[in-house]
Amino acid sequence: MRTYERYWWWVKKKKQMALVLFMIVTLMLQLQMKGCVGCLETERMGLLQLKNGFKVEEESMLKSWSHDDPSSDCCHWKRVKCSDATTGGHVVHLSLDELIPASYELENQSPNLSLFHSFPRLQNLKLSFNKFSDLFDPINVLTGMPMLQELDLSNNGFTDFDKLGVMLPSSLHVLNLANNQLPSTPKGYLKICALMNFRELDLSSNALTNTPYCLANLSRLRTLDLSENKISGDLSSFVPGLPSTLEYLSLFDNDFNGSFWFSSLANHTRLTVFKLSTKLGTIQTQAESSWLPPFQLKILKLKKFNLGSTIPSFLAHQHDLRSGLCRIIQGWRLLD
Repeated sequence: MRTYERYWWWVKKKKQMALVLFMIVTLMLQLQMKGCVGCLETERMGLLQLKNGFKVEEESMLKSWSHDDPSSDCCHWKRVKCSDATTGGHVVHLSLDELIPASYELENQSPNLSLFHSFPRLQNLKLSFNKFSDLFDPINVLTGMPMLQELDLSNNGFTDFDKLGVMLPSSLHVLNLANNQLPSTPKGYLKICALMNFRELDLSSNALTNTPYCLANLSRLRTLDLSENKISGDLSSFVPGLPSTLEYLSLFDNDFNGSFWFSSLANHTRLTVFKLSTKLGTIQTQAESSWLPPFQLKILKLKKFNLGSTIPSFLAHQHDLRSGLCRIIQGWRLLD
């Protein structure tokens, strides 16, 4: 009987060891596969077509994108990132910023976005610092990118807000249009405000003039930068209507005038950064009854404010600002 029991005990242990070994080998294979899968041939050829279409010189920053070695893994090329093996090894990130450091062949060009049709899983696209003035998208590739979440078109020369707005995909979470020449247009604003998945929107350093009230529709927005424009209007009606989800709000260096109530920020329970100034005259702060702010600011930047003689009581509740509160108080006295 004892021999029989020892035999089954031995069999049980062997099974357990085999199971553990199987799990270890499986895990090792999964770890080896991640990041080691080669890019798809269609996407490799698409990158080479993209390089030719952008007329990038061979000695440029895309030198690693080469025809010479057919076995070259494009997932290891500079400015390219791919997903891991579990999701097919697709190109998901392209950094095509600053393609013209020495040559100005791309200046005032309109890149042909149909060249991106080979990248259906693209999530992040950077096209900043290229002096593009327009986008050419004859087959609506950009609009049809269902997984594109981040798009950087900053530091170019875009001027047609209406046309640009039509091209943007609804999947976008982050859009950077800073440092262009975009003017305010009702159609452009409406197209931007229809993209309900936005988390971050940067429209700073453009030529915007009208107050974009429709931004109130963006209920998931966390970061909004409208600084260094020419926006004018009534702050007391604009600021309270902005999404309550905002954590970062910059209205710095615009053309606002009139009065401002700090209680306009009362709905913004997550706000940590607030910046406001005007290039025209000064903004008058209004005396307010005591109110308890639901947020904790880490940065408060004000310029060209007529701050008056009374420090707003809400500052006493901003514990994260206390290290800089002396500077705020000194600035108050200087303007008194």
